[in-house]
Amino acid sequence: MARVLIGTSGWHYDSWRGPFFPKGLPLKDQLPYYASQFPTTELNGVFYRTPSLETVRTWRARTGHDFVFACKASKFITHWKRLSPNSVNSLALIEERLRLLAAKAGPILFQLPPNFIADAGRLSAFFDLLPRKRRYSFEFRHPSWYQPSVLPLLSARNIALCLSDHHDAPAPWKRTADFVYIRGHGPGGRYKGHDSQQMLSEWAGRIRSWKRQGCDIFVYFDNDQKSAAPADALKLQHLLRLVPIRWNTFGTSRFDQETEEPNMAESSRQKRVTGRVMHEFKHGELRSGRGGKGGKVQSRRQAIAIALQEAGASKYDSAKRNRRNLRRTEQKEATGRTAQQEREGKSHVGASRKRESTRAMGGRNARKQTARGHRTATARARKADGHTRQELYEKAKRRHVEGRSKMTKRQLENALGMH
Repeated sequence: MARVLIGTSGWHYDSWRGPFFPKGLPLKDQLPYYASQFPTTELNGVFYRTPSLETVRTWRARTGHDFVFACKASKFITHWKRLSPNSVNSLALIEERLRLLAAKAGPILFQLPPNFIADAGRLSAFFDLLPRKRRYSFEFRHPSWYQPSVLPLLSARNIALCLSDHHDAPAPWKRTADFVYIRGHGPGGRYKGHDSQQMLSEWAGRIRSWKRQGCDIFVYFDNDQKSAAPADALKLQHLLRLVPIRWNTFGTSRFDQETEEPNMAESSRQKRVTGRVMHEFKHGELRSGRGGKGGKVQSRRQAIAIALQEAGASKYDSAKRNRRNLRRTEQKEATGRTAQQEREGKSHVGASRKRESTRAMGGRNARKQTARGHRTATARARKADGHTRQELYEKAKRRHVEGRSKMTKRQLENALGMH
């Protein structure tokens, strides 16, 4: 079945933090969040630098099983070596990294520089260096490449002409392969500004037509300034009724934190059914009965129940667990009592109790010391040799008067047995 995959050229842009990426989202979670909104991306950074094998493995591990990476070929091939036979080693590096992506590897884009004038012979010789198992697309930045002698070369090798609106050389919208590769650069093809609703609607019409013909369509927006690219990509998805998988705080993409949209990733049929049901609910078209009968569904939970029922989801119990966990998280946030705060509160209570206990122990110790003083005075009186009790009393009394004794007169008399 033909697929329509819409995304952006790259995802790691500082200006996207806030307008597109949620505030406070860690950098390591940007790709998983992006993959929850779009099913594909064009690896733009590899045009300037070859990524390490470990980086490629991370990309694969941090995205869903049906995510697709289109790869922009290194500028060593297109700008420096200019499609010469010396490009073999650079092509081998690309192939090594695509093998790591496995089924997630998409088309390879070759973007030629604006000063590269058409050379059909060099282009045809370069085609012989390319492994035939991959899909390729060429973006020309000089208008001489659109002459009639070049486009048939692309068609003969099932290589797609990149339908680019770049200001250097906008491409004619001609399909040369069994798939279509589109790159948008914003109004005037200058990487900034949002595309108009009329233009996006025209694109949507063409994409529907190509899909009916059985063609896969890859669309990437490169107007990355001020987060215009993801905004336009989401608009186009909405026009084509492609529902993105939503991000949530549980580290999976099963439910959205706001809409609780289920993601039945087990099969494409379940995704289509649940996406249609939630789309109808958002637009007030979902009915509780079969065949559009029954009352209008007002509750998101009821909409989720209908989606799960119609999709025949086998993960219903897990979905209930996720919803319950979500409610508990929201309750904790509402009361402002996170687990850390609770631990801090317990520590504070423990410290207060410790201080109270210390004060209580201090009182007991003072009483013990007083009793110990009484016993000491009595023992001294009993061990007195050559001193009468009266003499000891007079000596202790003098100490008391001089302020060197903490015992009262009554305590002294009791200790010495004077009464």
